[in-house]
Amino acid sequence: MSTRISCTAAIIGLALSVAAVASGCSDDEGSPAPDTTADTADTPDAASDTGTPIDTHTTDVGPVEPVTAIEGARCERRRRIGLVTLFESYGSRTISAELNAAPHPWFGTPQISAGGCQLFQFQPGGCGGCSAGELCGVSGSCEPAPTTPANTRVGVSSEAMPVEGADASTTIWAGKQEFSPFIGDGVALAANELSMRLLADGLDVVAPRLAMPSDLEGPSVEIAGGYDAPTSVTATWTAPAVPHQVSTHIDINHHASGPTYTTCAVDAASGTMVIEQDMLTPLAVSTGLEFQGIEHTRFAAAELPAGCVEFRWSVRANTQ
Repeated sequence: MSTRISCTAAIIGLALSVAAVASGCSDDEGSPAPDTTADTADTPDAASDTGTPIDTHTTDVGPVEPVTAIEGARCERRRRIGLVTLFESYGSRTISAELNAAPHPWFGTPQISAGGCQLFQFQPGGCGGCSAGELCGVSGSCEPAPTTPANTRVGVSSEAMPVEGADASTTIWAGKQEFSPFIGDGVALAANELSMRLLADGLDVVAPRLAMPSDLEGPSVEIAGGYDAPTSVTATWTAPAVPHQVSTHIDINHHASGPTYTTCAVDAASGTMVIEQDMLTPLAVSTGLEFQGIEHTRFAAAELPAGCVEFRWSVRANTQ
């Protein structure tokens, strides 16, 4: 699995460590160059582009110049190497991050792309067997399994990154934090405007300080046909005063597993998201569709030689 960490803390200057794991499949939702137009779902591109892997050797990697993510940009999934998400649900906030030295070989271009949604579908194993440390990729050949760069760490701050005077090699910065009374293992960051930073040997990417999206008012979801045989999913909400994107991610049923999922991102001002049947049927196997809800989300992304790093500020809508 690619490294995915959930950070919870209550002090400033908390150091965090990340356990590196050989291979994995991220939650989705990952261009040649970031697009500064309005947030959209990943753009299809038939070309394969694995980038130049990050140098993960610790003996010859010195400080690198921070790269600033572009607000409103997204990563194509086939190019994404990193994802940092600041997530709020029922008043509690957590930050999670993942980073690979190169794009994951299981993710290419979407099979279907329409209406702000994309279906990614892949069944690994068609290469006739791969050596240790390799995976059968969408290219149809064995490719190196993902590895996490040394000293991977993530930071969130109520100040603009990078924070002056902090030691980038050892410290994770955080604004004032307090434990949420609603979810025991969550962390609520007091500041509404927050910046993020993803660091590793040979990599330093900072995200701008942005306000968290507002709660969506009046959210509702209808699954036509039911969970076993869905024909469509329609989500509606009241357009917010400051609209960003409304997003969702639906994995294939957990009994099937594998890198098959549908991801959507539409303009929050539209008030509606519709996911059609052809993007739902491949997911609704075994015990049915595992729809998790919708989120009001802001995006930023930075393109690097090795791939693309995406940041998200996301607030889960209460549709119950």
